[in-house]
Amino acid sequence: MIRFQTLTLTLFTLSILLTPSLSIYNTTVCTSAQYFDTTALNCATCPSNSVPTDDEISCTCAAGYRSPNLGQGSWTGDCEQCDSANNFVPSADLTRCVQCPVANYDATRRECICDDDSIAIDVDLDGSSRTVIQCVQCGADSYPAPHLR
Repeated sequence: MIRFQTLTLTLFTLSILLTPSLSIYNTTVCTSAQYFDTTALNCATCPSNSVPTDDEISCTCAAGYRSPNLGQGSWTGDCEQCDSANNFVPSADLTRCVQCPVANYDATRRECICDDDSIAIDVDLDGSSRTVIQCVQCGADSYPAPHLR
């Protein structure tokens, strides 16, 4: 009988947490410049030059910005602008700036855009960093994941 009561209580608790209107995890009240701080259980403003992540529970550098300390542990909130005048964009891992070929540079979005059947490469197969992004066409019967274009 005790196990049944524990299971019932657990299911009741789960149903409350999973119901959007009752959940303590509700990001809909945060503004577009805020994220939901899961430790403090409230909205917090992202540091300058950063925006909320897609899941709205942390921040990331805004388009055209890199985070030089990102590879050294956790993100510290410092974002530096890449030189957009010379077509530089953040690397895929956001730790450095890489030059984008003029034909692929979108100045409005501050991104390097490859054709729909290609991916942007900023690291060679041996792991070394490229100084210029290369758009590489996918093989037959394959296509790039949206985040790799």
